[in-house]
Amino acid sequence: MYPNTFTGVYYARIQYDPITGRVYGGDGTVEALVAATGGERRSLLVRGPLDQRVQASYGLLEGGAVAVIEMARASGLALLAPDRRDPRITTTFGVGELLQHAYDQGARRFIVGIGGSATNDGGAGMAQALGYHLLDARGLELPPGGAALASLDRIHVGGVHGDWSAASVQVASDVTNPLTGPHGASAVSSSMRVNFCSVGLCCLRPLSSAPTTPSNASTATTRASTEHILTMLASTNVALPQ
Repeated sequence: MYPNTFTGVYYARIQYDPITGRVYGGDGTVEALVAATGGERRSLLVRGPLDQRVQASYGLLEGGAVAVIEMARASGLALLAPDRRDPRITTTFGVGELLQHAYDQGARRFIVGIGGSATNDGGAGMAQALGYHLLDARGLELPPGGAALASLDRIHVGGVHGDWSAASVQVASDVTNPLTGPHGASAVSSSMRVNFCSVGLCCLRPLSSAPTTPSNASTATTRASTEHILTMLASTNVALPQ
């Protein structure tokens, strides 16, 4: 058995099997992996799912080469009262701050558990914390939250902090839902993320073609759809799992 938590409640203790290496990615992933491997924890203040600052921790394994980051620590449902859970405005910015801090400490392999999140921004806030600029048609930075993705026109990659092409990012998750569409996270998980459907997010549709890879990742801007945000990051600087 691999017991997970009830979403929004800390913490499940057993989510890692050292024999099979299975990780489920929900609340408690950092605690489980640090305890199982003899790693260490780091803690810092980051932006929470709304505007508040929260104390969030992550784990360092294998002498600091591997970082284990839990979305729930920075952007989790447990950080918000039920009446404040609105994925139209909540952000993953704090998750990006954890990633950047671990990168600056020397980690180059990242395991990110994405369970227990109060967000549905497709990683947009995370990307902004790493130095990506998500711009609307007027060239203005998008505000936090999933609803703002409807205005996404292009991504500028000139301000990225560090060489993320040399890093490996693995996602720990027990679901495979995309962001949009009838089986997307916006439609399927809206009842957990907020007490009403995220109008607009449920109806977002991807563009018919994938975004174009920029020819010069240091200065280029390129068009994107909401469903292709992480694909866009992978085509520029961030290495995602194959």
